[in-house]
Amino acid sequence: MVRSILAIGLAFCTSMVWASKPLVDAPLTWRPTSTIQDFKIQPIDLNQFRGAQISITVFTNTCLDRTLIGENRENEDKPKEVRTNTDISGFVTNQTKGILKDLGFPISDKPELANISLHGEIFKFGVIERNTYVGDVRLKLTIFKGTEVAWEGMAFGQAKRFGRSYRLENYCEVISDSLLEAITKVASSQAFIDGISGQGTVAKMPNMSGQGFSELNKIIRENTQKISPGKVFRLAVIPFIQTESQRYIDKGFGAYLTENIISILGSIKPSIHLYERSRLDAILKEQTLSANGLFSETEAKRLGELAPIDYVLTGTITRLDDSITMNARFIDVVSGEVISSFSASFSMYPELETLFAKK
Repeated sequence: MVRSILAIGLAFCTSMVWASKPLVDAPLTWRPTSTIQDFKIQPIDLNQFRGAQISITVFTNTCLDRTLIGENRENEDKPKEVRTNTDISGFVTNQTKGILKDLGFPISDKPELANISLHGEIFKFGVIERNTYVGDVRLKLTIFKGTEVAWEGMAFGQAKRFGRSYRLENYCEVISDSLLEAITKVASSQAFIDGISGQGTVAKMPNMSGQGFSELNKIIRENTQKISPGKVFRLAVIPFIQTESQRYIDKGFGAYLTENIISILGSIKPSIHLYERSRLDAILKEQTLSANGLFSETEAKRLGELAPIDYVLTGTITRLDDSITMNARFIDVVSGEVISSFSASFSMYPELETLFAKK
């Protein structure tokens, strides 16, 4: 009996050691727990695609770390990474092709026969695990007809689930569900369908290389250095909102600017730990705090009591006829003090006009 107990104890210890092994060079597999039908999309009229043959080029992975697909942050002081030996660009491209085929799009496996091509850039692709697994996928997609852009836009997907701690299958399931949501929702949008069928007007995403944008990276980095030189800090970014305007309505510039700022901040490692957006949104909604750039010093202190963060970045945008001005503030959540502020101006050009509407 003693021998049996020892054997059971040894087996338990061995399994615990194996379960805690670092997930390095892990294979990324397609394991969705959701289906296309779960997203309750409207039926797509396939007659619109007569004569169309779509090829999908291999997506470009623009993530800063191209093997990192997840992090276990149950212990914030000792996060555990999940790295893959799978080519993420190829994985996302192949699964996108499969999802579009399942939706009924005429996907061609022979690029030379195609008259439409779909290109993609991977901006974010990963899972954060705390008490739940949360996947986040962000892609930029572009439809080409010959050399002309027929449509351009963003695809977002997020999935969440419970599961045993630090398990590869859970990371694969959540990232698969996130990608499935991103492609299904964008592909079922009328703008995307019109881009394929040729029935819509060309819609392009703005290029963040115009006057002012080239300085944004530099400005943000300079100001983060002022906050806590040489020390790691935790930051939450509140979506930027437009100030009152008599002539213009923000139709997406604030969200687009916020995403670009988050991308810049995420590249400043190891100085900044960005607070997960989905968890931030849940707190803001539950506590009826302002989920926009009008976030006050008092609200910042209240948020600091609810979330493990040190600072909040919040700000506003002001649209003029020929330019846009951004004003931003870093707020200490303990004291409520504005510890740094900065501004930037962006010249207006045609692509940016699509993110505003006139009153």
